[in-house]
Amino acid sequence: MNAPFASAAARLALLALVALPAQAQLGTFNHAPDSAPVALTGGASSELLLDVDLPLEVRHAETGFPATLSRSFNSLSLAIPDNSAAGVAHAPVVSGVPGVIQSLQLNLTVSPRGSEPMFNGDLFVTLSHESGYAVLLNRVGRRDGSTLGYGDNGFSITLSDLAAADVHTYRTTVTGNELTPISTANPAAPLTGNWQTDGRTADPGTVLTSSPRITTLGTFAGLNPNGEWTLFISDLSGGGLAQLDSWSLEFTVVPEPESAAMLSAVALLGGAILHRRVSNRERRRNRGDGSCGK
Repeated sequence: MNAPFASAAARLALLALVALPAQAQLGTFNHAPDSAPVALTGGASSELLLDVDLPLEVRHAETGFPATLSRSFNSLSLAIPDNSAAGVAHAPVVSGVPGVIQSLQLNLTVSPRGSEPMFNGDLFVTLSHESGYAVLLNRVGRRDGSTLGYGDNGFSITLSDLAAADVHTYRTTVTGNELTPISTANPAAPLTGNWQTDGRTADPGTVLTSSPRITTLGTFAGLNPNGEWTLFISDLSGGGLAQLDSWSLEFTVVPEPESAAMLSAVALLGGAILHRRVSNRERRRNRGDGSCGK
């Protein structure tokens, strides 16, 4: 590292002329650990003077993008009609989440309704928002030779594109085969853990393990996280009553393209000024005149 960057206490004044909306807070410069971040704000054609320590890192003023924020919907106890394609929908409105979606994961809890166990292989569950649509569960365990699917007792799971295994075939991951239940307790415990979404858009009456997996939670990337989100869930076979207890969304968000472009422009401008000043200092030092002026 060059000498001017070696000391965290080295200070430089960065002068930038940028066009910003009136009173816009564009971001912060996070600098030396012993100094607080400096907010970058201004009105139209504002002159911004920052006196900061090195090294510099541009972060978003509101969230420190990228950021992870969650919205939870608890204590629902929504009865899922048995043996009915009508199902039940829960459609909350999300607000106050900045930026756009980079990635998304969903937590889901479904439990038996009443004293009898439910039947996991009965359920068809989807998520929709704006142009995004994902099949979360589609008759898990339904395969060649078994049109009923898995007979386990509930879900308390996280669905994520980063998970290692397909939720449709979770028994092969948990027990090593399709036939062994995941719990022998009484009442049987629900499925837990992190799973990939089912993703199979085939008709729930004909879906099989071999059906194409088309949708993922990645379909929501780039969308505004705010607005109505609809979780739809139906029980498509008789016997075993279920209810939706809770669900939540965990957003990883990044700046909208316009904000990201402005931040990049300011960062590049600041970097150019910084490089020019350091280069001038190096030239003077090489001449031996000892000058460290501007």
